[in-house]
Amino acid sequence: MIMCLILASNFLSVGIATELIIRNAFDERGGLRQDWIIPNPAPRVSQIVSTLSFSSDPIEAKEDDVNVKTPPTTVGLVSSGSTEYDAKSVFQVSLHGTYARGERIMNVDFALPLNGSIAVLEGKSGIGKSTLLRTITSLHSGFEGSASISLGGVDRLTFEPNEWRRRVLYITQGGASSIPGTAATFIDSISLSLDEVAQMLDTWGMPNTSLGQPFSSLSGGESQRVLLAIALASGPAMLLLDEPTSALDESTKLLIESSLKEKSKSCSIILVTHDDDQKHRLGTMMLTMEDIN
Repeated sequence: MIMCLILASNFLSVGIATELIIRNAFDERGGLRQDWIIPNPAPRVSQIVSTLSFSSDPIEAKEDDVNVKTPPTTVGLVSSGSTEYDAKSVFQVSLHGTYARGERIMNVDFALPLNGSIAVLEGKSGIGKSTLLRTITSLHSGFEGSASISLGGVDRLTFEPNEWRRRVLYITQGGASSIPGTAATFIDSISLSLDEVAQMLDTWGMPNTSLGQPFSSLSGGESQRVLLAIALASGPAMLLLDEPTSALDESTKLLIESSLKEKSKSCSIILVTHDDDQKHRLGTMMLTMEDIN
């Protein structure tokens, strides 16, 4: 009985203390009082730097060190070496602002040629790679600041939002889980050729019957292949891929990589991957995000 009284007294004390804190922490309008706000430490900066310049051939890894890189230089040049690119032949991105609720700063400037490149975007987890891709595509990303993005010399704001997302197409990790219905009904709703998607899936070793199944019933690897096949069939000018083969076995990865190489002849690609072998098999340019303290 005594123990129960002690516990009840403790709970009552905590409740009173909590009520006092709440009453003192907020002003009469319900807002948090300024003297109760603890300022965040200096935000960390994510900056994008380039470690490999434009190239027409996939990145070649050295036998003794697959991670050898040239000294990093800030991206933002529209030329590389003796090759000049005008605004009509590039995809340009300039982002300067905050994300992660203002706790991180992003400084990004780069340009990719539209004549068929695969730029590998690398950086440690949480540094802002997905935020960058979502911001480019005009999807909610938490980024706030200055954003200047153009496709072939045409500013992003000139396009209708849906048209921009069709031309600059972003495939997220696990994105199929939010799509209702079956793959076949979704493909029909966006006026794509079901046969073209089915043929691509067949090339990647996936039965066409999967298109009649609800997205929610597909495995992670099946979802990745369906979404990627839909993306390739959509004919975008830029394709942003966030770890598109992370749930696939090695043999299937190689089949998909072959399709990406073929597609890159008419569509430039930004690829996020943590697979070093894939990075060197596919990449023609490297974009590296790093912390700048």
